[in-house]
Amino acid sequence: MNPFDDYMTRYSTPALYTFEFSIAVAVAIVTLALWARSGDARWAVVYVVGGVYDSIVELLAQGSGVRGIADARLFGAIRVGYPALPFLLGFFEGGVLLLTGYGIVRGLMDRDRSALRLSLVLAAGLFAMISLGAARMSVQLAADPGALTVTTRALFSKGSLAILALCYAVAGGYVLLRASDRRARRGLLLWYLAVAAVAALWYTPLFVSGGRVITELRGGHYLPVGMPEQIAVLYGYSILFEAAGFYLPVYVLLRMSRLV
Repeated sequence: MNPFDDYMTRYSTPALYTFEFSIAVAVAIVTLALWARSGDARWAVVYVVGGVYDSIVELLAQGSGVRGIADARLFGAIRVGYPALPFLLGFFEGGVLLLTGYGIVRGLMDRDRSALRLSLVLAAGLFAMISLGAARMSVQLAADPGALTVTTRALFSKGSLAILALCYAVAGGYVLLRASDRRARRGLLLWYLAVAAVAALWYTPLFVSGGRVITELRGGHYLPVGMPEQIAVLYGYSILFEAAGFYLPVYVLLRMSRLV
């Protein structure tokens, strides 16, 4: 068994995309409300930057065939496909994730208790909702797995590794250029840890429910690998290396824009 041949297999339901769309819109409304109430536009800007960054990568990944996702139906009626679907995924996976991480970094770096409290409430609330959705999905998987949409992505494809190498190179170059800036180095480390922690918080319910599975291709079928390899690849690579590293350039951009 070669772990470098592993795939991320994702099970989805129509309700999942509706949930993600609803959360993305709700969080956008919250950031706009914060802007209107306090005059602080940073939350809204971070949400947009994170969402656009992730959406662009989703567009490239789905357009090139690196990641294939079937069309979705929002609220059971509105059909959404390429190129709209990458923006839905981008603002949920990138925008909401990075907004939560941003609040943690801002709270710890600037001792901003309100920012830290908001981000922790957001993380806890989403964890609870994702857990409920994952539990429902596990019931559907057991009852009628054929009713779910299944997509796979090669975790260690050359394209994915090239993108990650570029992300780490951008972060490394920034650290070298700002070698004397202790706050910049500390902030980058906190950003990495915060994004990894939030990603782990979100992935765990999906992993436990079977909604996300590490698989390998054998005999034309994607079959789950052993549990030790599942845990090592999901947490050691997919979260700590891939998810956390993928968003490092966003911190550099936010730092250069004096948003963190």
